[in-house]
Amino acid sequence: MQYHTHLAFGAAAGAVVLHYIPQISVEHHLLYSFGILVGSLLPDIDHPNSKISNAIPVLGKAVSKTVGHRTFFHSLIFIVMLFFLYRTNISNDFVTGLILGVTSHIIGDMFTVRGVYLFYPIKKSVRSPLTFRTGGFIEQVLFLVFIGVFYSMVGV
Repeated sequence: MQYHTHLAFGAAAGAVVLHYIPQISVEHHLLYSFGILVGSLLPDIDHPNSKISNAIPVLGKAVSKTVGHRTFFHSLIFIVMLFFLYRTNISNDFVTGLILGVTSHIIGDMFTVRGVYLFYPIKKSVRSPLTFRTGGFIEQVLFLVFIGVFYSMVGV
């Protein structure tokens, strides 16, 4: 999936979750939302031309040369490791958003033709029975659907 679809999917997923949580403070909402935005892009740190790799070029280049695209950062191991951030001084609201964003990113990429190495280091691609081409018509329709879900959940 392209970065804007990952952001829209993450925002929609985050809005659905927030819809079912009682009132929370603006500070908590902002940290959660920022976590979702970062998490929605973070798995693509392993791709040399991704938005997040270009935003942090030194880290992006190092990571993309070390691991392949859609391997470690698109795996269950990575998601499990993120749960250890709850034991740090990092805001739980941010960590929750981060995990939700990363999870939505991985699920989104599972619907692409290439799939992901979900059980990395086992290099077997996992994908949905229904797939679409990255950047194709179906992805563009999904982008609009995710934006619609987001706006319907936040009531804007």
